[in-house]
Amino acid sequence: LDQNLAEVYESAMKRLPTNEHAKTRAMQRGWIKGRNDCWKAEDVRGCVEVSYQTRIVELQITGGLLMAPDYTTLICNRQENIPFTTVFYNQTNPPSAVLTWGSDQVIAFIQHSGSGARYAAPGVEFWSHQGEATVDWFGTRLLCLPHGGATTALHGETLSLEALRNATYRGFEDLAAEITLQNGRWEGEPYVVGGATLPQAQMVEDLYLSGDLDLDGSPETAVLINYAPGGTGDFLYLVIMKKHEDMPINLATFYVGDRVRIRDFYLKGNRIHIDLLQAGPDDGMCCPGDVLTRIWTFDGQRLEEQPLERAAERLSPELLQGQVWRLTRWRNEEPVASAVHLTLSYKDGRLIGSSGCNNYFANAASGEMPGDITVTGVGSTRRACADPVLSGAEQRFLELLSRVGHFSWAAGKLTLSYGQGEDWGVMFFAGAPDMNMQ
Repeated sequence: LDQNLAEVYESAMKRLPTNEHAKTRAMQRGWIKGRNDCWKAEDVRGCVEVSYQTRIVELQITGGLLMAPDYTTLICNRQENIPFTTVFYNQTNPPSAVLTWGSDQVIAFIQHSGSGARYAAPGVEFWSHQGEATVDWFGTRLLCLPHGGATTALHGETLSLEALRNATYRGFEDLAAEITLQNGRWEGEPYVVGGATLPQAQMVEDLYLSGDLDLDGSPETAVLINYAPGGTGDFLYLVIMKKHEDMPINLATFYVGDRVRIRDFYLKGNRIHIDLLQAGPDDGMCCPGDVLTRIWTFDGQRLEEQPLERAAERLSPELLQGQVWRLTRWRNEEPVASAVHLTLSYKDGRLIGSSGCNNYFANAASGEMPGDITVTGVGSTRRACADPVLSGAEQRFLELLSRVGHFSWAAGKLTLSYGQGEDWGVMFFAGAPDMNMQ
């Protein structure tokens, strides 16, 4: 462990900005003092082992040695003003989780469990089972549910992501047969022998919700499936699945729309909500401009869409106000390095945020078509950036930002499209909780 820590510490120091070195050295000295205090513990060996494991993971995360996974937000004891966030790092040894509640943050490690997933750290225990989590947070007991999740105690098992990604689905309008996904995707036979046009379907970015949707005391799962018959259409379906005799079964399927863009997908009680972007009465299918929330209920057999609770808004940059976004992908298949923390916000006609080493700013004006924006006056502070990884990412981001011409959403991510023709690309942003290690 001592040699492993030394290697990780050296690697992290090489990647951290120079101005972070003094702070990191001070934290290392503090860690050594805490480790040495383990002689006071009842289980000295266990205390030392946890101390090393925690410090190694801290350095791997803050030093950008790990790819940052997506986070999950939970609401505990119905306190919506104090979200509980979890980030799971399965690549650490042992697998770990960064747990944040309010201003407190800990690193917990996976523990043996008969069912569910259990993580523990000194003073903290986190156990996730059947769609909810119980937490002992330094003596405070918490019952946590997914943001907007159902609160009914459930009997029966929820479906796993792996099961959903390999399940059989039915109910697509122009496809009589069932389709069975393999790793989240399905391809049919070409319409013409040897041709390139064929029907396809896929689970949308692994988005799914579990809860007691029909209030029968057992859980159902809501899934989003995109079905593309082979032309220009890209049809979104909402599907209800349930576990029956260890197999996922399709209970109901509802057609949502053609080429809709998903902004958010969540439960409130047992009602399914999709915040989405869809074509308005005067929009072409290519260019949806209505932003609204659609709601469904499930009675055990059928999905029924409910009346809108508020009118649709038109797509404009003002809808981004009050949110902070973190860049996660430069392009669809190119993730951002974990050491790079680029953020984006919109306020009063300007895009602002951190470009890594500096703060940046730019003007953003709406264009003629829904989602079109013109970005001008890109600038930033002029702090020196010694780390070549951060410096390169900063220069690349500011250059791409100056070429952005459109924004939208895709599977809950904010997207900024830049360039034209072969030089065209899309940057993806996720909501950004504060994951800075204290």
